[in-house]
Amino acid sequence: MLRSNWFYGDLHFPVLQCICPDFENRFPWEPDFDPNWRPRQALLYAGAERTEAEKKLWNVSGFTLAN
Repeated sequence: MLRSNWFYGDLHFPVLQCICPDFENRFPWEPDFDPNWRPRQALLYAGAERTEAEKKLWNVSGFTLAN
């Protein structure tokens, strides 16, 4: 995403994020999602709890997250 932002500048562009379910086919926002799977992927949707994966992703660009 960071390179896309650099390339497109101020233009809006469509994006997709691949979010993987756990081994029981549950997604992070669903009940009984395996919490051991959570740190393995960065979740960029609004309201997602921030983990080290997101912090590392955003800190590469010098951007800091509020939470």
